[in-house]
Amino acid sequence: MPSRRGRAASRKRRGKSVKARAPSAAQFERILANLDEITYEVASPGDPMAGTVVFVSRQVEVLVGHRPEEFKRDPTLWFQLVHRDDVPSVTQATREMYESRRPGTRRYRLRHRSTGQYRWIEDRVVPRLGAGGRVVGYYGAARDVTDRIAADAHLRQSEERFRTFFQNIPEPAYLWRRTGDDFELATHNTASVTYTDGQVTSLVGRRLRDLYAERPDIVADVGRCLAEQSVLTRQMQYRFTTGKVVDLEVWYVPIPPDTVVVHTADVTERRRAEAALQESEDRYRDLVEHSQDLICIHDLDGLIISINPWAARMLGYEPAELLGMSVRDALAPEVRHEFDQYLADIRTAGAAQGLMLMQTRTGERRIWEYRNTLRTEGVAAPVVRGMAHDITGRKRAEDMVRASRDRLRALAVELHNVREAERAAIAREIHDEFGQVLTGLKMDLTWLIDRSAASPKDVPERIGAMLELVDRSVDAVRRMASDLRPAVLDDLGIAAAIEWLAEDFSKHSGIECHCDVLALEPALGPDRATAVFRIAQEALTNVARHSGARHVEIIFTATDDAVSLKVRDDGKGINERQVASVRSIGLIGMRERAGSLGGRVHVRPGIDRGTIVTLEMPIKGPSLPAAAP
Repeated sequence: MPSRRGRAASRKRRGKSVKARAPSAAQFERILANLDEITYEVASPGDPMAGTVVFVSRQVEVLVGHRPEEFKRDPTLWFQLVHRDDVPSVTQATREMYESRRPGTRRYRLRHRSTGQYRWIEDRVVPRLGAGGRVVGYYGAARDVTDRIAADAHLRQSEERFRTFFQNIPEPAYLWRRTGDDFELATHNTASVTYTDGQVTSLVGRRLRDLYAERPDIVADVGRCLAEQSVLTRQMQYRFTTGKVVDLEVWYVPIPPDTVVVHTADVTERRRAEAALQESEDRYRDLVEHSQDLICIHDLDGLIISINPWAARMLGYEPAELLGMSVRDALAPEVRHEFDQYLADIRTAGAAQGLMLMQTRTGERRIWEYRNTLRTEGVAAPVVRGMAHDITGRKRAEDMVRASRDRLRALAVELHNVREAERAAIAREIHDEFGQVLTGLKMDLTWLIDRSAASPKDVPERIGAMLELVDRSVDAVRRMASDLRPAVLDDLGIAAAIEWLAEDFSKHSGIECHCDVLALEPALGPDRATAVFRIAQEALTNVARHSGARHVEIIFTATDDAVSLKVRDDGKGINERQVASVRSIGLIGMRERAGSLGGRVHVRPGIDRGTIVTLEMPIKGPSLPAAAP
């Protein structure tokens, strides 16, 4: 057996005389079958587009659904599968490869046999040179790049969306890209140009440390954002080279692997607004804390959410004690049933106002005038905001004034009654005493005339003159008694008294007076009958004094409940200023006399001319408070 050294020497000798064998075609095809690409060989000694397929690997069947043998039988099959829009570019690239005799790359779409779908192919071709350096064919390796092209398109769309978003951010934004151990300004958006008056354009490509040499905090924030891959937010003040100082809110947003977007917002005005709002809220709080009105917020069930301290103390509580308590419980017991209607009004109309009677912890009753509104915007749940003013003192003062006014009116009525009583007494005294004396005197004088037949001739004449004087005195007494208190008012009633008044007015004034009165006497008490008579008398007096009228009409009517008197003349009339004047004592007296008995007097100009005075008087009415002692 030869030794190991001998066998080695023998192999060495054989190696010098025998060349290494190249792989067989079968081995070569097995190698190509394990590649991802489609490999092929085309022989085309003439026209590059009219070659024949010498070889194509089995992967082509997966890609387009055709077996390799089909391409060998039909050299045009490959171009039949190429998308028609890509045929010109494939032809151009193939011819350029033949002319330059250099490798080339083709990109086109191939249609699958069964699905009809196209797949993107990237084809690397290498020319095969023959004798004289002429291209006689080419080798190719093609791979499916459909997914890569789709990814590239998606990436382009994403970048375009980012670019569009970045440029249209309403606040300034800057894109910083890492360069070594620093960052440089890669780009900026449109808003930053306006914000910096165009200065930012000249800063593109500048280094972060150079631009912010005096602000190491900004440099550190950009680096930290990218290192930690987290969004940072900062509040800062920034001074421009122009000296302008602004408040900024800054966001640092990392974009892997090497980019940071810095987005800034000028919040100077917002800070000022927030400060103004805070000041306003402080003023409102001070107002609420020190207000001497009730300021309260409650929900739609009436539960108190907040109340100011002063109002709580007025009710005898601490503010914390009233929180969660129902407003209903703070009302006086007899009006608590009205609270449900109040809540219903709030829900329906959104507001309510009026008076409420509240009861303090000690039982004191107080009257509050409130104005409440429903608020639904800007709150988590609807609430009712209200303000109320304590008018207890005002109400007491009003009651006192009203009582005083009633007492004064009662006093005026009493004075009128006393005056009428005095007039009646004087009239009776004059009629009974003075009238009787004059009547007796007349009788005595008559007796003397009868007994003086034998007397001298001039005695009867003298006594006759005395009798005439007595008659005039009797008439004067009767007229005075009628002026003080017409007997017809007491004897025959108000209707007859008004007729007598009209007749007497015409006789003494010369103004024609037409009177239309009731046939039946209304059931008026003495005080009301006197008031109607005196108002009619005052109206006629004003006609005689001021109107210059030629005709007057008096209409007196009645119903079961009231009487009505209308005095209408055709004089020069009265204006609104005269009606409202405090100097019109007669009109004021008529109103007060009627008002004291529940009646009303209206004085207005006539339609064409003249004045109309109207009295409406209830036959029965409430009695007035007694006059103060």
